[in-house]
Amino acid sequence: MHIDDAIRLLKAEKKRGVQHIILSHWTADQFGRTDNKIWGYISDAVMDADWGHINDTLDEMVEDVEASQEIGKEE
Repeated sequence: MHIDDAIRLLKAEKKRGVQHIILSHWTADQFGRTDNKIWGYISDAVMDADWGHINDTLDEMVEDVEASQEIGKEE
């Protein structure tokens, strides 16, 4: 994803009233890459991947944090 695209998406979320997100990113240099054009092809392919399993993992993590912190439980 281009950084400018990410910024547009974040601005749209902010406009909707979203105040907090979970954000993760990787840069070419973390993988020993220096060519932005090739990294662009790689990042596009990765963005097209099925990330559903990550959502399942995040759901479990959210439940664990809520349980350990008693978040959202009314007294």
